[in-house]
Amino acid sequence: MRVLLDTNVLLSAFAVRGLCSDVLREVLQRHELLWCDQVVLEVERNLARKFRMPAGEIASLLGFLEDAAARVEPAPGVAVPGLDQGDEAVVRAAVGGRADFLVTGDAAILRIGRCGGTEILSPRAFRERMGGGGARS
Repeated sequence: MRVLLDTNVLLSAFAVRGLCSDVLREVLQRHELLWCDQVVLEVERNLARKFRMPAGEIASLLGFLEDAAARVEPAPGVAVPGLDQGDEAVVRAAVGGRADFLVTGDAAILRIGRCGGTEILSPRAFRERMGGGGARS
């Protein structure tokens, strides 16, 4: 399966052990991880501002992501009403990259449910879909 993880899922995976780190591990081990410029920019900005991570560590982490994942481009001509420009870019990238799943914790994106051939799931719903229930949050 081709899976694009949204910024909030990646940041949670990097910050603490739990559901999102389990989802990232699952995707890296069993699926094809996708990334897009919008997610990379948001991850970089948030790691620097909110987490105060040093620039060298950010560069290493982003380098790992770029090596482990396939870069995808937003699908041209796909409109996603009701989303801000950044969220729309992420959804368009998932569609353009032929992602089977876009995994996000963003309520506005989750409300869409599906765009093109991409199903939009929360981290918990993704883990359950992949057969990995469990009680961690």
